[in-house]
Amino acid sequence: MNEKFKSAKNSLQERLENLEANLEKAMTEFNKKWAGNAQSLAPGSLILNSVLKRYGLSYNKTSDAGRIASFVTKENIDDEIMALLGKVSRPG
Repeated sequence: MNEKFKSAKNSLQERLENLEANLEKAMTEFNKKWAGNAQSLAPGSLILNSVLKRYGLSYNKTSDAGRIASFVTKENIDDEIMALLGKVSRPG
């Protein structure tokens, strides 16, 4: 019976070591990708909800997005986006 426990312990230890190695590899890969692409990897609604949760609030994209957008001034919108909005809003 003692041998079965040793074998099980060794198996679990090996699995733990593999898990730790895989986790480290995944975190390294994630950190490389995150460094330059955080905005495209994390949905804005998730970020807003996480920040607001710290203050006991929540974010609902359907009801809150328009309200937040109403505080954005024209001067704070990138020229490229303004040009795109101009193109799509012109008739014909």
